[in-house]
Amino acid sequence: MKLSHLCFGSLVVLSAFYGCKTDPSSSGENEAGQTGDNPDGGTSAEGGTGNQSHPSDGGAGGEAGADVGGSPGGNTGGAFDRGGEGGDAETGGTLGDAGNPGLGEGGGAGEAGGGGTGTDTGPDGLIVTQLAAGYGFTCALTTAGGVKCWGENSYGTLGNGQLSGRTATATDVVGLTSGVKGLWAGNWHVCALKTDNHLVCWGTNEYDQLAIDSTLAGSGTPVSLAGFADFAKSAGFGERHSCLVDDLGAIQCWGSNAQGQLGVDSPTSSSNPVKTAGLAFGFKEVTAGTDHSCGLTTEGTVQCWGSNYYGQLGVLSPYEDAEGISSSVDPVDVEGLTDVAKLSGSGRQYTCVLTTAGGVKCWGVRNYGYLGGGEDHDVSSAPADVTGLVAGVKDVASGYMHSCAVLAAGGTVMCWGYNQNGQLGNNPSHIEINESSLVPVAVVGLSGATTVTVGNSHSCAAMARGGVKCWGSGWASGSTMSTNQLLPLAIAGF
Repeated sequence: MKLSHLCFGSLVVLSAFYGCKTDPSSSGENEAGQTGDNPDGGTSAEGGTGNQSHPSDGGAGGEAGADVGGSPGGNTGGAFDRGGEGGDAETGGTLGDAGNPGLGEGGGAGEAGGGGTGTDTGPDGLIVTQLAAGYGFTCALTTAGGVKCWGENSYGTLGNGQLSGRTATATDVVGLTSGVKGLWAGNWHVCALKTDNHLVCWGTNEYDQLAIDSTLAGSGTPVSLAGFADFAKSAGFGERHSCLVDDLGAIQCWGSNAQGQLGVDSPTSSSNPVKTAGLAFGFKEVTAGTDHSCGLTTEGTVQCWGSNYYGQLGVLSPYEDAEGISSSVDPVDVEGLTDVAKLSGSGRQYTCVLTTAGGVKCWGVRNYGYLGGGEDHDVSSAPADVTGLVAGVKDVASGYMHSCAVLAAGGTVMCWGYNQNGQLGNNPSHIEINESSLVPVAVVGLSGATTVTVGNSHSCAAMARGGVKCWGSGWASGSTMSTNQLLPLAIAGF
């Protein structure tokens, strides 16, 4: 094989650095063209002019650019001249031009360079880091630190300055277009944690959920909670009461205390935060249901207080009064939980958690398959695995009567429980839509989810490529027809 032939083939890279020598008896050399001087897809120097008859390669094309292909190599002496290679750009490299014919004997047209393969063109919308949903509405926290809400605006839950109305488009909350790091919702009220650790809330104040003047029915714009300085770290909200974790790791609650859900021995509501009795420090999360509360410790254990009528406290209850209603104002340890990573948010009379192993466990009332264990009656005071979700889950959320989880592999969403409005997302044909599911079922046509939230009869997921998709009842799911949205729908406004 002739040396010039080797330069055209497997030794073309070496020729770019050292040149390729022809037969010593030949009258000249032919040096390869230099690599382009612009790494972002610049031009390529021309090859040297050869005097011999042996073919040799032209200059190599310029290096692949960030967005376009490299320019073709120029050559006036080699037998073949090869075009520049395309760039490996995100939007696809431009094809290299065909090479110029060589001037030596037997010169032919060079090959065209290949174009780069297109991949990612950027996000589809604003990236959402946290979702919170209530009775007919949803709110989202974006990476910009802003809060947007959509759905029914009962009691001012959308935070747009009004106390009624509705919208299917995500709308900025007044005064919260930036500077927020946490977001939670109850049935008809919402609170946001600002970057200065102040907690601001909006919506109904029927049971003093906003911790403001108890004579005020509510607020359509965020208000600072009375009695709070800058010590909030996390929060959780139920139907009629609210709780937070302060900067010392203690839990404070306010609102209705009909079943001892504030953790104090008083039957009346409180518009001021009160420290839960019997709780030490060392908590990092708190959640609230209809009439019970639970806290997650830094050691991965869970304690609950309030009503235990349906086993919500996670223990076989010794706490019964003369009427047979079980409750406790003193926190009790949920039996069998030592490795909890996250509280799901409490449902109507049940709670679910995400374990450090990526599994989901639930306890409380089993009606309509709330607990996802295949049963629909009685109660379970002991935390039990959700069928098929013993590992591989990265997020879970529980609502009024159903729950959803996001799988780590592919961002698939699984839901279980009540399905009157299609909130499980598994039945696009509308056949037997009222059928609940006692075990998790996949949301049809949805993948790439990062986090999930559930309201009373709808569900929403934040997408890895930006934006939010929802399904279930009416306006909260992005439908402008007040009808059930049976397939995930992208919410406008992101």
